[in-house]
Amino acid sequence: MTPTRLLEVLKEYLEGKTELLRFGEEDKGGRRQPQVFIGYPPAKTANVAPPPSPVPGVRPPTPNNQVIPPPQPKPDLQKIFYEDEKIYPFVIVRLLDWTDEVGELGEQAVASVRVIFGVKTYEHTGYVDVTNLAQTVRQALLEDLVIGDAAEVQKPLLVTVYEDQAYPYWIADADITFVIPTIISKTMERTDFYGGNNWN
Repeated sequence: MTPTRLLEVLKEYLEGKTELLRFGEEDKGGRRQPQVFIGYPPAKTANVAPPPSPVPGVRPPTPNNQVIPPPQPKPDLQKIFYEDEKIYPFVIVRLLDWTDEVGELGEQAVASVRVIFGVKTYEHTGYVDVTNLAQTVRQALLEDLVIGDAAEVQKPLLVTVYEDQAYPYWIADADITFVIPTIISKTMERTDFYGGNNWN
């Protein structure tokens, strides 16, 4: 199992484990099942101003007569991340690092994954909602321990619910370590290299 495949398997797994959960407010978009994203949620492009459209009767820019549009402000990715209501509630699966090592059962890879939870609500229950979402995932992982064919959860599993929250957005995350199969090198044996073990 490759690290990329681990993310795909984990996304599918978390979608199944959170399919009965609903977060949000009935009068503000309704209560919805969490969406699961790999890496990052899609950016909200509405905050990014498009380039100016051609104006009829105005010559296009030439090397000697440059028409330079005014600089557009760079999008604030953190602001887009928090203000895009369409992505809430969400679970984000993000690979931090992985390493190959020799374990008790031989060659293996250890992958560190961060799972980020987000809920948007103006109600006072937001802190409890995001905690409940994180706990649902934590409990499922600790009960199953093996995800997909061969990804094994390692303890401890650290869950953090942040004390400072950007109301009405509520964020928590979990740092999880998985042991997955690694790549086994194909080393040509000396007897094969010399065409057999006949040394006479």
